[in-house]
Amino acid sequence: MLHGEDLIHVAIRRFLTKSKWTLLAGQYPGGSDNHLSRLYIRDPTVARDQSPDPRRHSRETFIPDLVAIKDDTILLVEMKPTFSVSDAEKLRKIRGPRFADLKRALHEQLGIEIDKPDQVQCGLGFSYDSPFFHLADMRLFRVESLEIVHEEQ
Repeated sequence: MLHGEDLIHVAIRRFLTKSKWTLLAGQYPGGSDNHLSRLYIRDPTVARDQSPDPRRHSRETFIPDLVAIKDDTILLVEMKPTFSVSDAEKLRKIRGPRFADLKRALHEQLGIEIDKPDQVQCGLGFSYDSPFFHLADMRLFRVESLEIVHEEQ
């Protein structure tokens, strides 16, 4: 039986797939995933030695919980059992000041080309009964069960 963040993650993957999104990258809680690779969004100024080991340089590296595409829109989703303002801030940073790093990661790791930040949408996934508030720039995925996800925009 799935609980907590695992349930949130599986439910949102199913919901997005049913909604015609193509899953590109992701990371289950605990870091293991047999279906998708991780998308490492790195700050190129941190690791200048061309190290083949990305874990050595984890400062300023962001790995979204889930990355999906539909038409020309990329969706980045962070998930927790409860609503997380800090995850919203991380996503805003990636879509804003770190957009060049996101663009580079998508191109180098997934072969996806994007040109403008408005091609990127951000979302938060969390439990249906978690207190939350609407954020104008975030899609909210409230998970009631594996089969029931409420999307708020």
